[in-house]
Amino acid sequence: DVKYNCEETTAYGYRNIINKHLTPFMGNVELQKLQPAHIQQYYKHLMDNTGLSPNTVHKHHATIRKALDYGLKQQLVYRNVADAVSLPRKKKFEGKSYTREQLRILLEKVTDTKIELPVYLAGYLGLRREEICGLRWKNIDFTQRIIHINEVRVSAGNRTIVKSPKTEKSQRTLYITDELYDILIKNKARYDEYKKILGSEFDDTGYIYAKENGKPYKVNYITDQFREFLEIHDLPKIRLHDLRHTFASILYDAGVDLKAISEALGHSDLGTTNKIYAHRFDINHMKTVTAISEALK
Repeated sequence: DVKYNCEETTAYGYRNIINKHLTPFMGNVELQKLQPAHIQQYYKHLMDNTGLSPNTVHKHHATIRKALDYGLKQQLVYRNVADAVSLPRKKKFEGKSYTREQLRILLEKVTDTKIELPVYLAGYLGLRREEICGLRWKNIDFTQRIIHINEVRVSAGNRTIVKSPKTEKSQRTLYITDELYDILIKNKARYDEYKKILGSEFDDTGYIYAKENGKPYKVNYITDQFREFLEIHDLPKIRLHDLRHTFASILYDAGVDLKAISEALGHSDLGTTNKIYAHRFDINHMKTVTAISEALK
């Protein structure tokens, strides 16, 4: 059922949970004899013995619940015992952001390195990792100075999957600023040069974030490279995804409308942006409301 009704990456996540954790712990429990206590003990085991976070336990719970719901529809069980289990409280993850000055320093230091392009795309456009990895030269219109985000590359175990972005709003068109334009032109010239030098040995995949032989890097490669780069250059530790948060924060501080930021980020709706950035942004509109006080002074 799952095989035909969900993304391949989601199916991989389910398989990983079942094969790596669920089956070894309670694979010998008969389905009809499964009790809430079995599942409760499993969640305790995940946190106490395996060191998994409450948020990951929630993912395991969703998998079990979904499987038992299917069993209920097939009349293999008469109730979903997962509904009677207590779950640990989720921990809200808060990403970090660079300041404007920190981002300037980072952009300066990545110039002419392997990770120059991904960092510029994340910093200047707020692109997700899978969007950067899925971007091809054909998606860039240098004349109109626009980038079309309509394909992503994600990993599912050892496999790399090319697909459309998750939501309709994630498929978007973004303007290329002067700084980003120069970086893209330079990297396109480099790509074309290697294509010419290597000839038939060059794999013309068209991906902008690629090795010298044209083959794209693995999706996880940029994450490792970025972490190493920050360590080597003694820069504050953040994730590559935090450059997306940095992009949003700098725009917000510059007075850009929240709806415009949400659209640039490719969020499905404004609620998503509010949810992610409520603790960072002036969601209570203090700046807006105090402006009336200033105006009436």
